[in-house]
Amino acid sequence: MNTLQYLLLAAIGVSLVVTFIMKMPSADRRAARKRLSAAPELDEASADGALVKVTGIVRMREHGERFVSPLSETRCVVLRTRVLVRHGRDPRAKLVEDFKIMPFMIEDSEGKLLVDAEHALLDLAPVKESKQAGPRKSQLLSELGHEGANSEASAFEETLVEVGTTVTVAGTLAKADPLRIVGTKDQPLAIRLERVSNLENEP
Repeated sequence: MNTLQYLLLAAIGVSLVVTFIMKMPSADRRAARKRLSAAPELDEASADGALVKVTGIVRMREHGERFVSPLSETRCVVLRTRVLVRHGRDPRAKLVEDFKIMPFMIEDSEGKLLVDAEHALLDLAPVKESKQAGPRKSQLLSELGHEGANSEASAFEETLVEVGTTVTVAGTLAKADPLRIVGTKDQPLAIRLERVSNLENEP
């Protein structure tokens, strides 16, 4: 086996490993489940600075204050995009990840609670890839700094917290006005989608 064949096999091996990593359950998802399990339900006795969780419907803080995901074009308040970027016919791939979060509200029978964080762990399945997103894939690659990459050979994944869905959020309680749940890089939010029929989704 010559040197070129060795290099080709190594490149394919790296590509397969990265693909496997992208498809396997992430460490973030396992950490989110652990944090959600450890958090007690928010109640009147919950102390300032305590880890708590609350379940409710995701609402925008203000009208129009949300992201629109680049591929599925879904309104959301948390968005993680992961792309295995490939150029031309090169089998090698680079994993690129982008994460965005903005303040939002959780609404339950007691009212609305502000969620304001800089990072979150997501116990959420990725959105199924749309076959109609071809042109949007090229645009996303450009936005991620990989203009000219092969959009057909690259692999894409979106994980998001959609406006109007029911979720459980775990984070640090901050009792300063306004009352809110916060998350930092060191103590991030944890968010899980709840399989609840929701008749109050926004149109």
